[in-house]
Amino acid sequence: MDKFIIKNKKYYNEKTGKPLSNKDIELIEEKNRKHSEHRHYKNSQFILFRAIRFIRKHKNKKNVIIQEHKKEIERLNRVIQSKQKWGNAYKGGIIEWQDNYLKGHGIFNVGVDVTNGNEYIIDFNKNANILVGGAPGEGKTKFIQMIGYQALLHGSKIHIGEFKGGADFQRFFNKCNVVLTHKDLISLLKELDNERKRRVSLFLNVGAENLAEYNQITNKNMKREYLIIDELGEAMEIVGTEIPQKTKKEMESTIEDYIKSLARLGRAFGINLIFGTQRPDVKVIEGQTRDQFMKRVCFRAVRNTSNIVLDSPIASTIPEDNKGRCYINKSIDFDLVQIYLFRKDMIKNLPNLDKKSHLKLVNQNNQTENNIDKNNPDLVDYEID
Repeated sequence: MDKFIIKNKKYYNEKTGKPLSNKDIELIEEKNRKHSEHRHYKNSQFILFRAIRFIRKHKNKKNVIIQEHKKEIERLNRVIQSKQKWGNAYKGGIIEWQDNYLKGHGIFNVGVDVTNGNEYIIDFNKNANILVGGAPGEGKTKFIQMIGYQALLHGSKIHIGEFKGGADFQRFFNKCNVVLTHKDLISLLKELDNERKRRVSLFLNVGAENLAEYNQITNKNMKREYLIIDELGEAMEIVGTEIPQKTKKEMESTIEDYIKSLARLGRAFGINLIFGTQRPDVKVIEGQTRDQFMKRVCFRAVRNTSNIVLDSPIASTIPEDNKGRCYINKSIDFDLVQIYLFRKDMIKNLPNLDKKSHLKLVNQNNQTENNIDKNNPDLVDYEID
């Protein structure tokens, strides 16, 4: 059919200018009608496609939002339940330790997860050793004291290396084995290493791979042993003594070698290390040994300390007024935890090793004397550190 033009609503042949026949006009109108229907059909399909995609997109978005809201509501409910659980003890973020918070052997309840309000557990059956960092007064020592106290409640054997004058752990002196000199520390480390070797032999005899298996197979109750050193830098570096320099180096090397061995091999045999430090640099504890401390805890500290302890500067972001708050590492992230406020006077309820009725203090000259006020022998402060 020839091309056509429309004038005054009539069809004309484009070449001749003559009007088209009725048959040609019907063919043109039929073609236009089909084209129009096809165009509307395509438009409808496109609109429907976009509508379906829009609905799916916003439906998924709606579901995501709903799920996020549900998770947040659940989290807030856990926090509310936590605060109700702690009752009046939960004031300004401070929660006092109570003995009924105690868990099973090798499992330590150290505080409350700030994010969800749950108890925060550190399991020595999974984590070999703990490295604790933080600035002075932020809660590091209090945290270590609380771990030691719970270990004593478990009936475990505790060894403490105290090289800061004895003030922080004075109440532990009659409750566990405490060494105050580097010479005694070397003897203690040797004793622990011999105990590890003894346990290796015992485990091999019964085919046990770890402490839990050994106790299950033998139906015995072999306890864990913990070595606690509050300030590792003081233990690893001998200063201010009359010991010859060569002897100092030899002693420092011996201490370092024993610590490396125990950190690497002690976990399976129930010998664990709990070390605190204010300056965890390579001079204090080298990288390979530090890697054996699977659980890392850092209270508020400068960026450098936080980076060395946690491999992240996150602990430097803890507000100054949040005493007793720390970050604890997990697989790829960190948990923000408010540790329990541990009252030192609770230690008096534990039996003394030497069965004496009063606690002993050690002065700066390492001379034992009874300095406790007879009128109020268990008076202690409630500072975090």
